Amino acid sequence: MRATITPIAAIVLAAIATLAVALTIGVGAARADQDWRWKYQEWLPAQWQRLIQCETHSNWRHNSGTYQGAFGFYYGTWDTYRLPGYPAEAYNANPFQQWQVAKRVFRHHGYGAWGCFNHGWVRG
Repeated sequence: MRATITPIAAIVLAAIATLAVALTIGVGAARADQDWRWKYQEWLPAQWQRLIQCETHSNWRHNSGTYQGAFGFYYGTWDTYRLPGYPAEAYNANPFQQWQVAKRVFRHHGYGAWGCFNHGWVRG
């Protein structure tokens, strides 16, 4: 026996398919809009790139349990300085979000907040 689709069911199925395509395109566009946040070599100043290279080998997903993200944020520092709406853990934040938090830490503590600064990696 062959199943038949009623006209209403066909309309509903077409609407669902259209919605699925629209969502897929929307997600793709949203990812493309945010791709620049991951191209940190293009916008992150050189001294900050040297810092993250020293701290975590530029690993934005770094998570030692105590230190997180490319800047090696102590988890309490991330909790104190992260902006509203940012992920609860630094390693879940994108590079731009991590840099925004790093700049807030820098304004209060300078580069001395990072151990690699004391080893001369950031200077020059």
